Amino acid sequence: MNDFEIEIALDIDEEGMALVECPECIKEFKTPSTTINNDETIICSHCKQELLYFNFTKKDRDRIQRIATEQAMGYATDRLNRTIKKINRQLK
Repeated sequence: MNDFEIEIALDIDEEGMALVECPECIKEFKTPSTTINNDETIICSHCKQELLYFNFTKKDRDRIQRIATEQAMGYATDRLNRTIKKINRQLK
């Protein structure tokens, strides 16, 4: 079975900030987008908790799920169509 990857970019504002959700207080806050892909500590601006990870916002989770589902369905449909064509060629 072949693997496939999906890359989905977070929305970054004009100041280079990304909106994320604190897993401790469940409030949204902005953090520099450079901290997301690095091992830098992220501190929630609401509860001041040092975070080892963050949650995507509900809006981003919904968007990521929609895009991932669309791409996965497209991939599965393509693989199925290829298999059907291969079977049809073998039956001729």
